[in-house]
Order: sequence, then structure tokens, then C-alpha cells
Amino acid sequence: MGFDESNLQVLSEFSVPVDLNLFITQFWSDSQFFARFLEYRLEDLKVHVGEWEEGDVDSNEIVRKISSDHPSKVSFPGLPTHAHSMKTQTIQVYDEEKKMIIKEINDFKGIPYADYFSVIVHWYVFDIDNGDTFECDVKIMLGFQFHKSTWLAGTIESNTRAELKGVYEMW
Repeated sequence: MGFDESNLQVLSEFSVPVDLNLFITQFWSDSQFFARFLEYRLEDLKVHVGEWEEGDVDSNEIVRKISSDHPSKVSFPGLPTHAHSMKTQTIQVYDEEKKMIIKEINDFKGIPYADYFSVIVHWYVFDIDNGDTFECDVKIMLGFQFHKSTWLAGTIESNTRAELKGVYEMW
């Protein structure tokens, strides 16, 4: 079952006062930046951020894998304190259009219903030249791919949306 990108919804929009090259270099090329964010801001444990590798040559993409144990936001007897998170991130840069698209698929293990869904996040980053200054406009979109039907789909979506809004405010 493939993911329908038309199901993505805007989660966050903001501007960053850097050009696209600096945005890529500071926030995405450096695997340690991402690892520190997961460890210190999100309090993930056992963080491993893989190196960027060449992906689909025709689409000029790079790919990396990230794994960590992410703290559960729901505390309930018998539930684990952390869920194992496995992310795959793909970056495509379109130099002529001065934009970048980051696609992230996040799967979980170790929590109830984890095998029912994947969380899909797309970052659309546009380089804006304002004459003397540069900035990147960022739009983050969120979607879900359900692998099995569950009556908890709405709860999973709303809880994930609320958590990720906070994550991207910290970012």
C-alpha cells in the first residue's frame, strides 16, 4: 500500500534567517546536530544517526537512517517508557528552483498499535533572496500511512500532531 501525498496536512510554517546552503549545512548535513537534538531536546535514548548515502541517482537524493528510543508521552501501567523509533530521511535539492524537500518516514516498535501505522513528515524548504538578506521559508507537512485498520486512528493522529507541533517549535 503506497502513501498518498495528497493526505499531507500543514503542521508548521516558519522562516529561518539563512540561505538554503547554510540551512542544509547547519541543520541537515551534520549528523551530530540531529543526534544532539534528539538526545537533549527530545530526551531520546540510544540515538544512532547514520551517515548520508546516495539514494536514487536519477532524482539526485541522499538517504540516511536514524534509530532511537523515544520517550512515550502516555504513562500507563504496563506500557513501556520508550518506543523504539526508526526513521528514514530522504533529501532532494533542486538548485534551479532553490528548494529542498526532506521526506521522513517514522516507524515504531515496542508500543501498542505500533505496527498499524507510519508517520510521514515532509519539509518543503524554499530559498528566498530579499536583496541584501536571505531566508528560508519552511513548510512542514504531516501525514499517516495506516497499514491496518484501527478505531484508534483519530487518537493516533491527534496525539502525534500535538507532539510534533511541540517538537518543531523547539527545532
